[in-house]
Amino acid sequence: MKRDRLNRSKPIKTAFPIALSAILLSFVFSACEDDKPEAISVGGTTTVTLHVGTESDEPTITTRADDAYSQYEGIRTLRIIATIDTDGGREIIYNEKVKNDAQNTKEETVTIPDMPIGERVTFYAIANEESLGMTYTNNVIQGDLTSVGNSRKILFIDESTPHKFPKFNNEIAASGLPMTGRLEATIAEDASLALSMVRSVVKFLLTVENGTGADITLTNAQFGPFAGDRFYLFREVNLDVPDNTKYAEFGHLNQEGVTIPATETKVVLAAYIYPTFAFSSGTNSPYTLALTTKANSYGALVFAPGVNSFTRNTQVNITARITTEVGIKINFRVAGWDEYTVEVPPFE
Repeated sequence: MKRDRLNRSKPIKTAFPIALSAILLSFVFSACEDDKPEAISVGGTTTVTLHVGTESDEPTITTRADDAYSQYEGIRTLRIIATIDTDGGREIIYNEKVKNDAQNTKEETVTIPDMPIGERVTFYAIANEESLGMTYTNNVIQGDLTSVGNSRKILFIDESTPHKFPKFNNEIAASGLPMTGRLEATIAEDASLALSMVRSVVKFLLTVENGTGADITLTNAQFGPFAGDRFYLFREVNLDVPDNTKYAEFGHLNQEGVTIPATETKVVLAAYIYPTFAFSSGTNSPYTLALTTKANSYGALVFAPGVNSFTRNTQVNITARITTEVGIKINFRVAGWDEYTVEVPPFE
């Protein structure tokens, strides 16, 4: 649709207006299309209400009480970006941090002014950009676009020392987790839209089952080389890990340790990493876990045999059973982050 069809009486307000090249059309990201859009008259602008975080047919961004760390997994800050197609490619017509003081909420309602009535607009939401150490202004977005095949994607590379992620337990309390989402819609007057976000990380929740007759104090959990250093900001497909991702081991050392009483089970660790595709070929799985207690060291064991990847917005529940007879045995289960029932896998 050509821009001269709008004939607006006032220009669109934007913090950093730029026109991106035609190759940026991939920035549309297979957005949600209406089956048969209702005819809408073209011309003028309107204020759009966005309900960010919930949508009827997708998981909601909810905080959960299954572990002590889920309380930190909500929205702290929120940036909304809006783009339209033009003859010259794709133009950012709005880019603002609309929330800077949300108290770890599960959803936010925001108003976006001066949206062009009758135009097809793509909205992008970024929550908690501070968790990545980023401020996604128009110039930053343009600088982070990278060619992937015939398209362009926003690539985040974690070059900080130490990396922003992995993070463990309540290390996410300060800035939360990165989350993104997108929605494409034809703008009607006073439109009210729902935009659903997903978390950009994978959560590993480690539970230790003490099958011995004495207390166990866990001091270290060491994971294999499957924590990546980059990901694409907006998910286009279920698994979209960059081909040149670099992987490293990661672990959590606690000198005082976490005590699991005899015959009891306890969640001992939550770890958050970027989506991973570390096991793309070969026979040696990187998905390993080694545990150290004050009494013993248990060497690295593969906890996900036959698995080559873990996608964003999933929770991997790992249960390690320690016994006097066989030492240690590990099992795991992948579940949707929000919609599942916690179960301890059997060890027969």
